[in-house]
Amino acid sequence: MFNKNFIKEQKITDNLKLRIFNIEIKLEDSKNKALKAITDTKNYIRRADKEIEKTRKFAIEKFLKELIPIIDGLEKAFELMKKEKINNSHIEGLKMTLNMQLNLIKKFGVNQINPIGKIFNPLCHEAVATVKSLNNNNTIIDVLQKGYLLNDRLVRPALVIVSKNK
Repeated sequence: MFNKNFIKEQKITDNLKLRIFNIEIKLEDSKNKALKAITDTKNYIRRADKEIEKTRKFAIEKFLKELIPIIDGLEKAFELMKKEKINNSHIEGLKMTLNMQLNLIKKFGVNQINPIGKIFNPLCHEAVATVKSLNNNNTIIDVLQKGYLLNDRLVRPALVIVSKNK
């Protein structure tokens, strides 16, 4: 009798141990799934934050592309007025307006590319002509149209004339 009860209790104990083992496996699996979900969520949030930051940094790009020709026009008018020796107060007023616009766009991460004297770089310059010169080869000797960067991303390349050795 004692032996039968012992065997019966041993089976119950073995059965309970097996159930505990299976529950521990399921618990470990659930922990792993929860950790993976937490990691996935953190990665998603990190990617979303990067995308939001990128969108914020470059949100004005379309507006900037519309504004640049206006700045070009003001710069050309300023140069023409200086050349023609038009009323100094008009020149100063135009210069102040131009500087206000340039300072404003600078606040938003916009920088002009005015590369006179620098080596030609096809990533941010567009050569429209080459001129034989005594200057170093591939040096920019004139800028026809300034280029623009928005947070170090090219919005418009500078149109330049490049020197070519004789």
